[in-house]
Amino acid sequence: MGILELSEFIIGRAKSLGISKAEIARRAKISRTELYSILKGDIRQTRLTTFIGLAEALQVHPLTLITHFCNEFKALSSSWQQINPANGNDDPV
Repeated sequence: MGILELSEFIIGRAKSLGISKAEIARRAKISRTELYSILKGDIRQTRLTTFIGLAEALQVHPLTLITHFCNEFKALSSSWQQINPANGNDDPV
């Protein structure tokens, strides 16, 4: 899995459950717009309650989604460091 690891997991899990993206959003009690933002990799301001709702909708433990989120965030941070190596530390500015 690559930079969109979380997205790939969510889509794959929904397919295995036979539910649509709209149904995921409905079950997770989030807007479709919010779900599509997450699926595009815009996870910077995603709340813990959103992960819990998504986990319930996808019938997985919340830590499963959080693990995918952390892997994706780590990949984004690595990408940032490759773009901006002069930063000199591990945290994106």
